[in-house]
Amino acid sequence: MNQEEYKILISMPRKRTTRSNRHVEATIQAEFFRWVRHPVTVKRFPGIEWIHSSLAGAYFPMSETSKRAGVNLAAVNAKRQGGKTPGIWDVFLPHALYHNGVLRAGLYIEFKAKTDLTREQESFRLALQPLYAFCVCHSVNEAIAAINSYYDKRRAWHELTNF
Repeated sequence: MNQEEYKILISMPRKRTTRSNRHVEATIQAEFFRWVRHPVTVKRFPGIEWIHSSLAGAYFPMSETSKRAGVNLAAVNAKRQGGKTPGIWDVFLPHALYHNGVLRAGLYIEFKAKTDLTREQESFRLALQPLYAFCVCHSVNEAIAAINSYYDKRRAWHELTNF
């Protein structure tokens, strides 16, 4: 992360959150999206405004209504709408770029705190790897580095990825 990116990240207002192991990945992803949505980031990386997250690993806190019903209604509704498919990676950037003469149709990012990829996530990566770039990130800084590397046509993608 360069100085400009660091200044952007620390200048954004933060919500105070408690960081239990269960919510670390969600917190990292939320901080990453704060950086992504910053006007300087959007201006620097063409197409980044289309980056989005899947609901596959989304955390849905229990509302009061859900607590009374004894079921997490938000999670149930998301699953019914097809939003919690196992194996789908957390974030997708649908911006095609050439890397070492190979066209990559986009970049998938998976945020992991301490765990490894699931079997479903490995299968998803193996099925799509010829067409897309993939990166597992353990922090906001790693995710920002992945974006920088993906957009930097002078560097080989394999210098960053852990696959």
